[in-house]
Amino acid sequence: MRLLFLLLLAWLVPAIANAQRIATIVANQDYDEPGWTLSNPISDAHLLKEALESVGFEVELVPDADEKAMKSAFLRHASRLKAAGPSSVGFFLYTGHGVQSQGVNYLIPTDLHAHTEQDVWAGAPRLDLLMQALQDAGNDTNFIVLDACRNSPLPSESRGIAIGLAPFEKVRGTFIAYSTAPNASASDGAGEHSPYAEALAEYLKRPGLSAEAAFRYVASVVEAATAMRQQPWTESGLRGADFCFGGCEGSAPDVPLDEQIRRELAAVAAAPDAGTSPGSRGRIPVVVIDAGHGGKDTGAVAADGRKEKDINLTAALQLKDQLERSGGIRVVLTRSDDIFADQAARVGIAEQNNADLFITLHSDSAPNPDVTGFAIFTNSERGKARIMEAAEAVGRSAPELAALRRRIDATAERSDFFARLLRLQLDASGFPSLTRPIRQGGFLALNSDTIPSVMIEMGFISNPEDLYNLTNDQSRQVFIDALAQAIYGVFSGAAPPVPEEDLPAKTIERGKPALYDIATYGAPALTGETIDSRTVSAGHGSLPVPSMVRVSVPVSGKSIMVRVNDRVVRKDDAIITLSLEAARELGLSAQDLPEITVEYVGPAPAAPWSRAAD
Repeated sequence: MRLLFLLLLAWLVPAIANAQRIATIVANQDYDEPGWTLSNPISDAHLLKEALESVGFEVELVPDADEKAMKSAFLRHASRLKAAGPSSVGFFLYTGHGVQSQGVNYLIPTDLHAHTEQDVWAGAPRLDLLMQALQDAGNDTNFIVLDACRNSPLPSESRGIAIGLAPFEKVRGTFIAYSTAPNASASDGAGEHSPYAEALAEYLKRPGLSAEAAFRYVASVVEAATAMRQQPWTESGLRGADFCFGGCEGSAPDVPLDEQIRRELAAVAAAPDAGTSPGSRGRIPVVVIDAGHGGKDTGAVAADGRKEKDINLTAALQLKDQLERSGGIRVVLTRSDDIFADQAARVGIAEQNNADLFITLHSDSAPNPDVTGFAIFTNSERGKARIMEAAEAVGRSAPELAALRRRIDATAERSDFFARLLRLQLDASGFPSLTRPIRQGGFLALNSDTIPSVMIEMGFISNPEDLYNLTNDQSRQVFIDALAQAIYGVFSGAAPPVPEEDLPAKTIERGKPALYDIATYGAPALTGETIDSRTVSAGHGSLPVPSMVRVSVPVSGKSIMVRVNDRVVRKDDAIITLSLEAARELGLSAQDLPEITVEYVGPAPAAPWSRAAD
């Protein structure tokens, strides 16, 4: 018996290694339905096609497949495997939209026009169809990879439709990989490829790694790159000897897998583009602007019949236009015309675009027409608690919950910082505010653990003066200018110079500034950052580090936000030491240092503005 076992093993290992490798990739990106288009499936498909071909797979790529083309691709894939024989290895990848309904997974074709659960049943291929075709093929080893867990594009009325894909029971001889955990959504990626596709393309080619080990590496790298927001999942029914995409005879890891993963993550963290800070990795910051209400949801209605949904949309379009003309920021709108979308869909757009800031614009109303002023809302403690409760409900571990709490707190800090900065800009512009202009609210649109988010009530359309300010082009432009300055402020470390204005009421210091000595540049600041002449930064003798201050020059009226990232010893009675760039924006030079004022705004994020990460 032992001899028979050894003979079988000796036959099986080379049979797997030399088996014909057949792959099919279906990549759905450009959907017919407005608002469903994704950014990366086609580029991800080409990346993975190259990776699979490099390890011996014959790959068929099916881009933007309608229902008929998807079903044909399923059957064609199975037919190729059957013709290649039982030792053949199959690899089927789907990237695009996918949803679950009543525990059944559906892959969304590009020609689907669905508004109800029944529309999905009628027009989207079930994953079961592919599984049945593979069973009929009769080959021993199959891989199914589903990068189909983006947020559901269907309207909220589709009550039976759930986010992500449902877990599939293990099937003998089949390995199923999901780009994220069951019932969760995955990132489409802000760059050319999704985080999952980049990691998968890398580890498919690694020699000496079994398939299971390769996918464990992929999961660990994606979790690190997304700060645990995306956690890939696998179900393995493989049998027999290991299958290695890059060859099992290659250079197998000489240290335990956990240590290999740790080293990989350290390399990711050390890479120039590893961080999520726009400044640290050089990518353009993404701001998602949401025009509140829309379609059947009119929002508040003014006495003259003007609707809040229209006022919000006009402001959103104007802000988008201004930011795009100024450059340096990528703007995404949740709606560009009069359509309805629920709050979850709006937040989903921010998540799909890896937003660095989410702003939802609204206009308030009150029975008393004398009530006036803007208000800025950030997430409430109840809203934060709801995020934690949702994580606990799906069984997140204690370490995962602790990491989530840190992300929530970091995101709240960034949201509050932007709210304070925006208030300063709006106050300086002369817009009236409520008695307590920065408030907390448990709105779903603010319930993100990674994206700094604010809701702005621009004014009361029940108040004649506020209504005029929000509907008059010139007055509204003043509001938009202030909002744009605040947005640039958080991404650059300082807002652009603002027109002459009254000095802030809460001035903490008045005196002359100093400039950093040239020899100081390149040295480490107290925060660990490098003191850089090209950043709008400063050193101070006593303020918390890091913090944000408003520096104003009374004689010229110029005023900017400056990041204090270093502790310095005062010299020549200077109240603050400025970088060359900060001095330039204020119109100062070493030969001309007039009296300035410094107002403490509040703590700055621990690093230059970024999405929250562990």
